[in-house]
This record gives sequence, C-alpha cells and structure tokens, in this order.
Amino acid sequence: MIFDCYTATGHWPFRPVENQTLPELRRHLTALGIDGALVASTNAVFYIDPQSGNEELATALAAEKNGYFYGCAGINPLLPRWEEDLRRCVSEWNFRAVRMTPLYHGYDHDGPEADALLEAAGAMDVPVLIPSRLTDFRGAQRLDVMTELWSEPARQAALRHPQTKVILVDASLPYDGEKAPDNLYVEMSRIACSYNGHLPRLIEAIGADHVLFGSGAPLREVEPALLKLGFLELSEADWQLIAAGNAQRLFKL
Repeated sequence: MIFDCYTATGHWPFRPVENQTLPELRRHLTALGIDGALVASTNAVFYIDPQSGNEELATALAAEKNGYFYGCAGINPLLPRWEEDLRRCVSEWNFRAVRMTPLYHGYDHDGPEADALLEAAGAMDVPVLIPSRLTDFRGAQRLDVMTELWSEPARQAALRHPQTKVILVDASLPYDGEKAPDNLYVEMSRIACSYNGHLPRLIEAIGADHVLFGSGAPLREVEPALLKLGFLELSEADWQLIAAGNAQRLFKL
C-alpha cells in the first residue's frame, strides 16, 4: 500500500494545473498505484477566509464517499474564531491534519500566532504540516511568494511544542539524528535519493518511522517521488512504514 501525505485540491491562481478536483486527482493517483491520500485545499491558502476553502473540501470529500481522501485543514491563526474553524474541521468534518502556510497568510513562523496554532493542534492530537514551499519559487509569477522556510522552522516548532506532531513537507535539507526531535517527521518528495544519497542518510539518522511518502500532486509530478520510493534499499517493514504505515498511525487511518 502507498499513501500520499501531501496532495491538494482547488485552483492555483498563477498557472493552469491539471487534476485539480478530487475525482480527477483520485484517477491520477490511482493510475500511478497510490491507494489513498491526505488532501488540503489550495483555495484555503488564497481565500480571505480559509474556512471557505475548508468547507469546499469537506463538501467534496462527502461527495466522494469512498474513503480514499482524508482532509487536511488550512487555518490562518491571524483571523478571529480560527480556533472554532479548527474545531469544526477536526470534530465535525473529521479532517486528520492541519497545514500551516505562514508565508501566504502573513504571520511569523515562530511568532505567537504560529505557536497558538501548534498548541491547539497538539491538544487535539492532529499533526501539523509545515511546507517549506508550495511550488518552486524560481519560476513563480511575481505576485506569488518568492521565498521558502527551509527546514529549520519545522525543527524549532517541534522543539517548542513537544506534544505536537510536526511534519516538514517539500523541503530539500534533511536532518541529522542529533538535531531531530522525536515529534518531527519528514515528507520525502523533495529529498534527493540516488544523486547524493540524502534520503537514505535521512532515514538512517531519524528512522524509517519518521519519514512519509508524499508527492505534492497536483502542483508537482508524482513519478519522481515514486521512483525515490522504489529505489530505496530497505527492509520490507521499513519500506511499508514510509509508504503508508507512518501515515496510517499519524492520521489515524
């Protein structure tokens, strides 16, 4: 089984993107051998009120009625009543994770708003995804974000909030074992595998039980992530942890 922990649905405002809807995305992922996915709303990044994007996602998930996708909430802790939005996403719509996008929502990744969101998610026992970036800013339209968080903010967030499971996604810099707190996990799609061996060294340093398969679909191609997963020389048990087992545990699938 392969579970993709890093996908999205909705409109990307700066270029056309195929497979934006859940039915399209499911057909795309299934054709490539992926058996399920965590999905966030791209619209929740760009709408004035992210909860409108979360509501759209909840409606689309209910229409699917197949258990293939699991929701990931987009929350902006600068807004009034964001705590109620998070509660509704988790308690009413059964979303399994939260995605922080401070570069788009305009708060400091290590400021009080970020800490409040991390604390609230930890109290509800839902993991927090912290993307280093959403797309490659080197080819970004000038109105898009032109920087990224890299990996250190996610490590610091995990250190400040040991009760919260933090998942670093779409980052290229791996951690070594001495610097990675136990509640920090890493999504693997952007970490080089055969070229410089970063991914095998990361797995050795933090353990196969702290690495998750993700693709970034539909904003990124899925095949490179699948190739990395296929080329990993691991025991069957460790391979299964990365492919799906860790996601099943973290997201309570």
